[in-house]
Amino acid sequence: MPTEEPAAPAEDTIAGESRGAPGSADSTESPEAPAAAALLGRKQLIERAVARSGLKRKDVRPAVEAALAVMGDALAAGEGLNLPPLGKLRVQRRKAVGNGEVLIARIRRKDAPASAPASAAAAPETPAG
Repeated sequence: MPTEEPAAPAEDTIAGESRGAPGSADSTESPEAPAAAALLGRKQLIERAVARSGLKRKDVRPAVEAALAVMGDALAAGEGLNLPPLGKLRVQRRKAVGNGEVLIARIRRKDAPASAPASAAAAPETPAG
């Protein structure tokens, strides 16, 4: 039965990580956890930018809000976005709804190592000035 042995680990593995192994970092995550943590709000974005940049919240907040407004205006005007490391965003379809508009977009990102976000957070850029 050598053909059955490789099939068992493949079922317990997602992208090379084992699921449910005792003591592993993935054993604490339930299937619902990614869906619950999948939405990053404006306040959390500002707090993460403060943590990464080392700047004060009063300095970061207007810059983040302005950047979000510019991106929203560009998408509303039918423009795409090319913002590494976020990626290249292009609106595929639009649908008018009662209280606004639904945009169906595609984001293309370059493959990055799993440790790339952690290394970027460890070495924030120094502000010029």
